[in-house]
Amino acid sequence: MKTPSSAPTVDCEPLHPLSSTLGSMPMNMDGSNGYEGIAGIYIAGRGTRARVGDSVGAATVRAWAQAFRPGATVLDLGSGPGEPSTRILREAGLATYAVDASPTMVAAFRERFPGVPIEQNTVEASGFFDRTFDGVLAWGLLFLLQPAAQALVIEKVARALNSSAGAS
Repeated sequence: MKTPSSAPTVDCEPLHPLSSTLGSMPMNMDGSNGYEGIAGIYIAGRGTRARVGDSVGAATVRAWAQAFRPGATVLDLGSGPGEPSTRILREAGLATYAVDASPTMVAAFRERFPGVPIEQNTVEASGFFDRTFDGVLAWGLLFLLQPAAQALVIEKVARALNSSAGAS
């Protein structure tokens, strides 16, 4: 379809989902895709355990986690402070590992889940991909990444999954 020459055009990068909070910060400004800048707001929004059950995707993550045997290993990519995904995985009896690029999110995660291995890094560069896992969770993550980074993460996930495992 041809655009009339008088129509305005916009050339911009995709914005972070909380762009009203971030202004016009492009998603690729930092390794955390803007989440470090809004970490306090994000963590407060994930607040209490009472709200975890009502979080977007919590029921889906819970159903997925139940498909694994207790003790199965799961990697939570872009875990944030661990609510609700890591909490659900742990409650299902899964050995959970996590990675997040935001230092503030990682600090909150460590406070909430002492002893659960977490790496502060971009998912693309995570050292956890040197291991294998029974499952990998990347809830609300891939759309934040540029296409080349998406492809890289998907390749790394495929290699890190045990042969009888699944990804979500």
